[in-house]
Amino acid sequence: MSDDRPWKSHELELRLAVHGERLELTIANASDRALPLWERENSWGWRSLSFELDAGGAVHAEIVRASRDWSKNGPVAFVMPPRSERDVSINLHDGWWDMRTRSGNGAVLERLRQERVCVRAVLRIEPSPEAERQRVFTGTATSDWIESNPPHEWLPRELALR
Repeated sequence: MSDDRPWKSHELELRLAVHGERLELTIANASDRALPLWERENSWGWRSLSFELDAGGAVHAEIVRASRDWSKNGPVAFVMPPRSERDVSINLHDGWWDMRTRSGNGAVLERLRQERVCVRAVLRIEPSPEAERQRVFTGTATSDWIESNPPHEWLPRELALR
């Protein structure tokens, strides 16, 4: 028998760490039931993960997945068993990330590279018929803010501004 209870954001925990040129994210299913999430290599999961950067009290930038075309695409999910974890290594240097800023100023990235920055991961999955059919978690989960001091090897030198 399936469990049709709606997912609560506290049932999905994110833990972020900086390791040199990569961000390491641990996704934890804190619930007592299997947790389906979208794989990131399809259009349903591609933009589900982003990173917010704060350099002094307000979010100055958000790093998001770049737009792309899909020649083959389907709503593929993976299922996390109850009380399990999945480690994800994030390479922001792979050319598939863009940056959004409030000011739209290209100098923001260079300024962020020179300052102490707090960063957090955001996993946001919007409701959709496919998510409902596969009972995928919908909603938003965020990691705690973590501090990163220059040099920020994980932060690319260039990101397209959106």
